Amino acid sequence: MGTVDSIYLSLPAGLQNAVISAYGFRQRWVRGRSGIPLEYANVLNSELGFEEVKSAQESRLQALVRHAFDHVPHYVDLAGRLGIRASDITLDNVDSIFPVLEKQEVTSDPARFHSRVVHGTDLQLFTSGTSGSPMSIRCTREGRAINYAFFNNIIEKNGCRPDDRSVTFAGRVLFADTERRQFWRKDYANRTLYCSSYYISPQTVDGYVKAMEEWEPQYIDSYPSALYEIARLINANHIQHRIRPKFILTSSETLTEQCRQELEAAFRCKVVDQYGCTELAVMAYQADGRYVVPPMYSLVEFPAMEGSDHSSVVCTGLLNFAMPLIRYRIGDLVADAHRDPQWRFQTASFGAVVGREDDCIVTPEGRRIGRMDPVFKGIAGISKAQIIQHEVSRLEVLIVRAGASGFDEAQLKQNIRNRTSPLMEIQIREVEEISLTKAGKFKAVISTVRPR
Repeated sequence: MGTVDSIYLSLPAGLQNAVISAYGFRQRWVRGRSGIPLEYANVLNSELGFEEVKSAQESRLQALVRHAFDHVPHYVDLAGRLGIRASDITLDNVDSIFPVLEKQEVTSDPARFHSRVVHGTDLQLFTSGTSGSPMSIRCTREGRAINYAFFNNIIEKNGCRPDDRSVTFAGRVLFADTERRQFWRKDYANRTLYCSSYYISPQTVDGYVKAMEEWEPQYIDSYPSALYEIARLINANHIQHRIRPKFILTSSETLTEQCRQELEAAFRCKVVDQYGCTELAVMAYQADGRYVVPPMYSLVEFPAMEGSDHSSVVCTGLLNFAMPLIRYRIGDLVADAHRDPQWRFQTASFGAVVGREDDCIVTPEGRRIGRMDPVFKGIAGISKAQIIQHEVSRLEVLIVRAGASGFDEAQLKQNIRNRTSPLMEIQIREVEEISLTKAGKFKAVISTVRPR
């Protein structure tokens, strides 16, 4: 754990709220919609026809390719090998000219995909590795702001404003002292109650419910697995409450039908799932039962998986010029994918995400931890990773190394214990490859332990 984190965790709760709120003000500035290009403001604020969207897509794609051919080492070399110019690329031929870019190629040498035009305002992000391959991402502030403009648009489509009061359940270590049993902190800048997903249990659920009642959120933003535990305990124990959000927004994990039913029964509102990635390569959100891809966010293809009813996701993100990823296979699988033959990049949608469903870790204290991939954020030297729980107090972590870069085993173990239990025994084992399931999926977490 870094020095800054250690200082923060040593503060009393009131000062931690102040620090989180100050950070929230900074995030509001980074995510501000005022900095997005006019073409995106027009798309978000009006309903455009297919021809208008196609024209805007093509303009953005050509700008991205021009930048990549001039400033990004991987694409400078590719353009030279293929003998092509940016002006040769159109929506009609991009998928026949560019080869599919596999995630392994990016994780093995991310710097080859970084733009040589570096701005002081570029951001460094870290994927947590829902498909088992964590990596460092560089992105522009413009791309980040556009991403959050699309996210805010989902909130607005569901009857709320982005600055309405909200509750967020996520994989954050918010505090070190658990004796007071207050497993949340307040971001007054964004009017958000941040709840840790790592302390939910039958003994703590009443406290979480009371905190949410007092906060009175208009919507809840959560990992499905974290809020599922709250909802399951509310329903099983017939807990009466006054929490009345207009909707629940889930993301980052597969939303199962069982989870949706528990959430709707516990909070008496609709559940909307959102799909995306730190690479800013793709986004989709549920509308009328299907996941819809905003066409100005990315160009999406759905190659069929051999021997399977599912499709992989190949995407060209249109937002991020600091690290362009063109025809990038992100590593997830989807079901019931569709694109109109005529308006293929303007009508991409699918029925379900089927490649992000993982088991939960059960701690020695009896808690269930559903979202473990944040433990890999900021850990260098990993190409792919999988966590296996053999016993309630023993985890095995399989690691496929990425090149000769440094790997901090002690930090990874500490990250895992911070999010599970100090009693957890952890074994790190380096392997050449990690097997897929019989259905062709990658599971980032496997557990043979059942909850008590």
